[in-house]
Amino acid sequence: MARFISLSERLILYFTLVGFSITAILLTYSYYSTQSAIFSRTYDQLISVKTEKKIRIESFFADRIKEIEVLSASKSSLHTNSLSDTLDFGNSFYNLLRNNKYYHRVYFVSHDSSIYEMDINNELHTGFIKRGNIQSYQNEIIQEFIKINDILTTDYYTNNNSSNPFFVICAESKFFNSKNGYLFFEISSETINSIMLEENPLYGLGNTGEIYLVGNDYYMRSQSRFIKNSINKIKVETEAVTNAFSNQPETNIINDYRNIKVISTFDHLNIKNLNWIVIAEMDYSEAMKPVYKIRNKIIFLSVIIFILILYIAYYLSKRITKPIINLTNAINKVGEGDFNLELKIKSNDEIGVLTESFNNMSIRLKQKTDELEKEKLMRLRAIIDGQELERQRLSRELHDGLGQSLIAIKLQIENIKLCDELNNQTKINKINDLVNSTIDDVKSMSDNLMPAVLKNFGVIKAIRNICSEYSDNSGINIQFNFNTIPQLADLIQNYLFRIVQECINNSVKHSGASELNVDLNYENEILTLTITDNGQGFDINSITEISGSGLPNIKERTILMNGTFNLFSDKSSGTKIIITIPIMSPLQ
Repeated sequence: MARFISLSERLILYFTLVGFSITAILLTYSYYSTQSAIFSRTYDQLISVKTEKKIRIESFFADRIKEIEVLSASKSSLHTNSLSDTLDFGNSFYNLLRNNKYYHRVYFVSHDSSIYEMDINNELHTGFIKRGNIQSYQNEIIQEFIKINDILTTDYYTNNNSSNPFFVICAESKFFNSKNGYLFFEISSETINSIMLEENPLYGLGNTGEIYLVGNDYYMRSQSRFIKNSINKIKVETEAVTNAFSNQPETNIINDYRNIKVISTFDHLNIKNLNWIVIAEMDYSEAMKPVYKIRNKIIFLSVIIFILILYIAYYLSKRITKPIINLTNAINKVGEGDFNLELKIKSNDEIGVLTESFNNMSIRLKQKTDELEKEKLMRLRAIIDGQELERQRLSRELHDGLGQSLIAIKLQIENIKLCDELNNQTKINKINDLVNSTIDDVKSMSDNLMPAVLKNFGVIKAIRNICSEYSDNSGINIQFNFNTIPQLADLIQNYLFRIVQECINNSVKHSGASELNVDLNYENEILTLTITDNGQGFDINSITEISGSGLPNIKERTILMNGTFNLFSDKSSGTKIIITIPIMSPLQ
């Protein structure tokens, strides 16, 4: 059997589900909207920082190339020295190289492979000093320069003279009259790192954001914020680098070279002879910290709202169901027979209407119950009165008829003893007549109780006989008319006979009629009995006051046959009774 769930529990459940669903939808929307906004803000910030670094790096290389172009092509700033192993230069050249602090070393390599190095860190500028033979990486640079025949910017190199990687910008220049050579300007990776590294959280990268460079060999070209000595040592095989060098669109959220989830953006650098990319990233967890705080607040707020919704649902459900519970209890009391209930109407809504309807129903039920009880008493009284009248009639007939006949027979028998034999025969004949008369009286009494003709020949014959008997005895012209009547159940025949008998008896005793008609017709499975007289009618409203009318018995028998009883009476035109009985009633 299914568990009983009260209306109050259902309302609490429904209110809670609806309220919590709406709250969950709103809070979820707020959470994801905030997450999207913060992500967009962080992503835009990374793009802004990346763009700024890209411009600075590209400007740095462009400025250095432009400087070297000017220096390598300027004849006024360079002049020859009488010493064969030394090259001198003008103050403007030295001051430019020393003041900008971008250059790590400067070499001049002649076409005969002689190398001259300038110490730009020495305040006493002694010019270019010969340093021995050309190195292999310098030879590679010269060969590459010869191929392109233009200023060359190389990728990072390392040698024994430098602990940090460096790159070279190479240009062709003339020093000794028609003697040609190549200027090598080495720039340390520290210079690039000073541009790229940002550790100030206020700059927009927070505690985990970083901007770094990657070459087309997937190795870092700038210092990592998290790993020392990472240039040309940390290989960045991430989705961002792969997409960048394969010209694929960027993916906003990836795992970086530390295998940590980050928000990422990249761009290509427009630097002569270099295929580098710049990448800006920030840990996803740091970017989403405000979202996580909001999420925690949302969870806390959801719990508070849920408790509040639960309390409101409980309060509203009790407020709604209390009148219904009162109605239920009142209905149970009405079912137990207590109709003296009247509930107070406390609201002008459907509950108030329902309460008012219940009060009206209770009043009507009490009225109907009182009417039924009164009708029950009337029926009981009619039965008792009928029984009493029947006893009186039987007593009267026994006393006046059968009793007197038996006394007469007794006296006649005693007279026989006193008479002579000649008169005995006459006395015996009188006794015989008295006995026959007594037998007729007993038969008449028996017929009144249960006519033999009704049992033997049916209701039509019985009604015809009773009409004839009353007509002969009362002098009233009684007519009985009928059409083809189907076979009826014994109980219905008995009830019909008693109704006709009661109606004729009432008319003979009370109406003073001269004519009485009894009509019994069958049509459309309806049996109709109509009894009409032309005597003095009566007031139908005072029917309960008429003593011995037998009308309650007639009505009771009609109801027992599932029929309808209609009475019409007028003091000037007589009385008419119409009784209809369905022939297919269950009693058949």
